[in-house]
Amino acid sequence: MLLRGSKLDGQRVLSPTTIRLMTSDSLGSRSTVPLSPCALLMGV
Repeated sequence: MLLRGSKLDGQRVLSPTTIRLMTSDSLGSRSTVPLSPCALLMGV
């Protein structure tokens, strides 16, 4: 459905704005730093 521009069986299910938001890069260029299990539990 995302590849066909939000159409399913010829009917539009989602708006073009919704599809654009769903397929955009929401993380940007953040670098990922591995966290230790302790940091995950403490919410760091």
